[in-house]
Amino acid sequence: MKMSKRAMRVLVACALALAATVWVSAAVAGEKRGGTLTIVRPTDPVSLDSNLETTGPGAWVYYNITEPLLVLDEQGKLTARLATSWQQLSPTKIRFKLRPNVKFHDGTPLNADAVKFTIDRAFNQKPGARWASLAGPFAGAEVVDALTVDIVTKEPYGPALRSLAMAYVGIVSPAAVQKHGENYGRNPVGTGPFKFVEWRTNTSITIERNNEYWGDKALVDRVVFKVVPEEGARMIALRTGEADMVLIPSPAEL
Repeated sequence: MKMSKRAMRVLVACALALAATVWVSAAVAGEKRGGTLTIVRPTDPVSLDSNLETTGPGAWVYYNITEPLLVLDEQGKLTARLATSWQQLSPTKIRFKLRPNVKFHDGTPLNADAVKFTIDRAFNQKPGARWASLAGPFAGAEVVDALTVDIVTKEPYGPALRSLAMAYVGIVSPAAVQKHGENYGRNPVGTGPFKFVEWRTNTSITIERNNEYWGDKALVDRVVFKVVPEEGARMIALRTGEADMVLIPSPAEL
């Protein structure tokens, strides 16, 4: 089906807004469940390890797989995700209560140990994680009980909560990291609405709906992120229906 430039602009805008949140709630009026959403983009990521990879190509995928403690809503307001509440205990310590009965895609439980593992890994890894240089003076995490964790900064840091709401600090499965070691970045495991399926290098990455997700289930069965290096070819794929969304379009096509 031939698509008008206006319709294409809408789809491109949707892609930029939804590529990191493609699990749109089934409550959206008129939407149907099922099927595959195909997104074309110019390049593969370096890794799907949210604690190491900070570039767009990785974040567009792993933000559907792993989840942070907090997120920013459409108005830029902090809202709960894997945390249910938080409290500033001191200028350098924030306490988080975790959502109960949440499991990682590998069946292991989300708990304070997993949060501590992720925070320590993200900010104290040697050589330093890319995210650590961007996020601020985080010292690590302290387990209080199974569903309570304190996150500590080295000094008072006003943007701490917003830093913890970024995709790059998505909570990972300690068991999966230990199982895959250096290859974890090609086998990500989180708690999110989509599970990792496969990565065909320089061709595509596929994720599928997590039917055990604690929140609203994804509308689509699968999302395929295809690599199409040529700008013109990406737009042709959108026009012809081979792709549903395009990332990083040519300005001339908008």
